[in-house]
Amino acid sequence: MKIGIMGGTFDPIHNGHLMLAEYAYHNFSLDEVWFLPNGAPPHKDNGNVTATIDQRLTMTRLAIQETPYF
Repeated sequence: MKIGIMGGTFDPIHNGHLMLAEYAYHNFSLDEVWFLPNGAPPHKDNGNVTATIDQRLTMTRLAIQETPYF
């Protein structure tokens, strides 16, 4: 099974994240794409992440629920 992992703060998750995951799914012949909300990425000022991890996880689940391979 080929799995792609899409990581990000997802604060909020947006169409760009979904489009990139869709592109990877098709162009790399993946079976699934898993989404991984990051807690505190080193390349971002943590003051810019305003939603809690639980809120970002909920947003992510809602955004991907209609796509069976996400």
